[in-house]
Amino acid sequence: GELDPLGDGVRCRFLDTKEGEEAVLLIHGMGVSSHMFTHGWNGNYKKDGSPIDALVAAGFRVVAMDARGHGLSDLPPHDRSSYGMKQVEEQIALLDHLGLDKVHVAGYSKGAEVAIKLTTTHPQRVKSLNVGGSGWSYERGWYEKGYARVNDPCDCPCCGGGGGYGCACFAMRYCCPCCAGCIAQCLVGEKPSFAAVAAASKSMDEILNVTEDDLKSIPVPVGAVWGSKDQEREYLERMQPVVPDFTMKVIPDEDHE
Repeated sequence: GELDPLGDGVRCRFLDTKEGEEAVLLIHGMGVSSHMFTHGWNGNYKKDGSPIDALVAAGFRVVAMDARGHGLSDLPPHDRSSYGMKQVEEQIALLDHLGLDKVHVAGYSKGAEVAIKLTTTHPQRVKSLNVGGSGWSYERGWYEKGYARVNDPCDCPCCGGGGGYGCACFAMRYCCPCCAGCIAQCLVGEKPSFAAVAAASKSMDEILNVTEDDLKSIPVPVGAVWGSKDQEREYLERMQPVVPDFTMKVIPDEDHE
């Protein structure tokens, strides 16, 4: 389906499996879409099935939306004011639209950060929080060294520092930034708008602003999973001594993807 969740003219595409006694809200990462929950990285769900397949088989209703500027949703103006906390509020608007009072929330990478912020700002809407690929990076420099730099000129030798939106997805700096678009196309089957990625990324300081007291006040169970080789695992590990009801699982020899 589609809706304009915040009434600002930005229509967002969403999926809803509709059946199930309890609902799970899935929140995708930066530069991708809910496609990642149906097809995975490079189609790697073909063999074992997708997270949505598993959740439906377990009796859950699953909802997931392409965030503004991502996937099949509209592109708002490419400035930070189009994103920020709107990335949380559009998820709440989706729940309102579907008549869902409380849901299990699960997010991956940037989606995990949005899920944490949603849980700390709207705890009455959350039954449990499940995060992977990122976590609590507040005051650890993740915004400054990552999100804030997404459209800095690229300095990798293979593109001669050409810069521009072809290098915008900072996560791809770990491999070959100047090929970020092609890498994204290969991994998730769709090529993101790097102007949208840049604008959304610049606004992520609003999402990452989660204090220790915020985490301590989370009233629901929190589960976390990460790969032992994931460069963002430290942001999940540091949640363990702070969040009251926290369980974790480490997947050996797996990275962020």
